[in-house]
Amino acid sequence: AFVERLSGGLLRLQDLAGVAPLLAWHRPELPKVLTGRLRSLLEGSCDAWCKAAGCTVDDELMFGRALLRHVYAGRPREERLEVCKKLLPAEQRDHKTVLKVDRDDYISSALGGVQELSVHQLRRTPVVLHFKGEAAEDHGGPRRDFFGNVGARLVEELPKLWKRLPKGALVPVADAVAESTPTSDRAGLDDVGGVYRACGRVYGLALKSGDVIGEELAGFFVHQVARDDTVCLEELQRQLSESDGAGDIRASRAILEKKLSEVGLQGATLSRVITHTETEVDLVPGGREVPVTDDNKAEWLQLHLHSKLYGSLRKAADAFRSGILDVLGGAQRTCPFFVLLEPAELARAWAGAAVTDEHLRQWQEVTSVSAEIGKQAGWLWEILSDGDEALRGRVLKFATGIHRLGAGGLQLFEVQPADGGDESLPRAMTCANMLQLPRYSSKDILDKQLRKATEWCDGFQVL
Repeated sequence: AFVERLSGGLLRLQDLAGVAPLLAWHRPELPKVLTGRLRSLLEGSCDAWCKAAGCTVDDELMFGRALLRHVYAGRPREERLEVCKKLLPAEQRDHKTVLKVDRDDYISSALGGVQELSVHQLRRTPVVLHFKGEAAEDHGGPRRDFFGNVGARLVEELPKLWKRLPKGALVPVADAVAESTPTSDRAGLDDVGGVYRACGRVYGLALKSGDVIGEELAGFFVHQVARDDTVCLEELQRQLSESDGAGDIRASRAILEKKLSEVGLQGATLSRVITHTETEVDLVPGGREVPVTDDNKAEWLQLHLHSKLYGSLRKAADAFRSGILDVLGGAQRTCPFFVLLEPAELARAWAGAAVTDEHLRQWQEVTSVSAEIGKQAGWLWEILSDGDEALRGRVLKFATGIHRLGAGGLQLFEVQPADGGDESLPRAMTCANMLQLPRYSSKDILDKQLRKATEWCDGFQVL
């Protein structure tokens, strides 16, 4: 039957999955068949073929999911990211969709604009950024600048819908809190779900283009978005520790080992009051009437943490996920980015990485330096080598539009001469990843002017 289907052009992913351990997946032909079929399934162009082959699109996608994990599990993250990008719907390069953003009304203009885009525009056309009142065309710099700022702006401009946890990660507020916010605090959108869905679209576009948001999302939120909410107690405690800090007794073994009176649980019941509200929710039916005891303390802790980290954010996670899938295609269980990347890897892809010493060496290796400015470029690397990650991030943002590095790091960079002398500031062309340095007479002057430029200016705006 396998040979008959192969010769008839009706070989299903189901058939490949049945003999996957026997096949030579290291040869390029089989991965090509797998990715080609999956891409067609995700684009929605396989209905007629599936009917002829006697299968459904959903079944083929699920077998494709299993095959993706069989073939690529354990491969480097960068390789898995490239596979995900190959499975994105093909773009119509002769059409572009412009997303207009007002820096003075950043989040409202961005979310309102992205909400108006159709799924076809999000998936099948390149989305380019245009900042109101700025002449720069988007050849990469404005887009990177937009994504690099949007994370921090969410907390600044939507403080009733997003919050920053004690260790710095971003997360939506509890659904009950979000739903009580007035319309004026919803970025000009009518409903809270629409706000979170628009945010998901922005994050989906960042994944699609390989750009970083520059801010970390809480791991438990990404887990619920990309996987599910089935999490053991040990994992819940780890996630709480990562987001709120190890000092929270709910994240330690002590809460299970000590007596109720020693951990402040005397009189507690199997219920929970949602943070910053007076809303009490039962963790089990009738939980407000069930006291916490030494016997059910572990059950209470798991239910309590699950409600806090997952249950209270279910609507936000569902809407955020829908926005991501509007861009990337598939469903929660079949979107390649969710299949091939662990939640922690997705979080890192969005957050990017600070410029470490190793990243700085890689940055220098890919840099092309004009001979006219060789001495000043040497001083530049010395300044960056001696500087902290904050300075390196500011220089990176000044020259490229981003303050943190994506999965593949920088692929190219240029240092070119600029007109002027010691009194002039450096300049940048973010679309070309180019830093332009005047012929400074000393390292100290370069250091002073570089710091001034990176603190005062935003990349391409200095041109």
